[in-house]
Amino acid sequence: MIFVVTHMIPTDPATVMLGDKATPQVIRAFRQRWGLDRSVYEQYALYMRNLARGDLGVSIRSGQPVTADIADHLPATVELAVAAMLFSSIVGTSLGICAALTRGRWLDGIIRLTSLAGVSAPVFWTGVLLIVTLFYYLQWFPSGGRLSLTLEPPPHITGLYTVDSLLDGNWRLFIDSVKHLILPAISLGAYYMALFVRLARSSLIEEFQTDYFRTARAKGLTTERVLVHHALRNALVPIISYSGIAFGGLLSGAVVTETIFSWPGLGRYAFENALTFDFPAIMGVTLIIGLMYVAVNFMVDVLQVVADPRLRDTL
Repeated sequence: MIFVVTHMIPTDPATVMLGDKATPQVIRAFRQRWGLDRSVYEQYALYMRNLARGDLGVSIRSGQPVTADIADHLPATVELAVAAMLFSSIVGTSLGICAALTRGRWLDGIIRLTSLAGVSAPVFWTGVLLIVTLFYYLQWFPSGGRLSLTLEPPPHITGLYTVDSLLDGNWRLFIDSVKHLILPAISLGAYYMALFVRLARSSLIEEFQTDYFRTARAKGLTTERVLVHHALRNALVPIISYSGIAFGGLLSGAVVTETIFSWPGLGRYAFENALTFDFPAIMGVTLIIGLMYVAVNFMVDVLQVVADPRLRDTL
């Protein structure tokens, strides 16, 4: 499907890469060099043969193997997506619990209004707003990049600057990398944070109306105790289920955020190659994100069974 959709785009890569002033001889040599002069069936057979060997082709734009380019950019996107996921899930679930406990009160109204703003605000608008307020006016956080220009990256172990700086014992580098990570993580995770608020609130309110909850309250147990020991675990099942979809959305939605914050990740790499229609790079990025999406959802299925033993009977 990735191959078909990419080749259905009505654009000639030779014209995009070489420009309108390229001579027919140059265009012919370019198409021959990248196999564009072959039929679609031959291109597909060659693509699948190379893919079976782990070869995603060579990027037309950089001239490097796509696997090498992805290996350079993927850690930055994973670091950003994980940070955004932690922010959206922890903050969103916590606010959802507070909203459920204060249902109908002023705090519940403020939290619901905040979640509505988070869902409604586009990612690019949230990113620009954060840069203007927290960087330009307050100067609390840097506006972009993964590190300050005066600092050298940590030794490459995992490719995640926060993790590698900790493993290297460089606390100054760790703090600087976290500061650069905060704004893009908030911008990317704001939308899903709002959805986690709504999901946690509705799930807990539904648990509050069950027979076991009313029975526990009638026996004299406090709402907080029943929440911690019983209701919260049951309410976490749909939250965990949604986490896989959210993480996949964070991976694929990092294009705008990485472009705004000059974050050298996979999303920005895909955006730059899409402008020049570098189809080997586009297909490689799409394939990797799709595989990660499947892997994350598989992990979520496992966590669901751990959180709710009743699901083991359906396996």
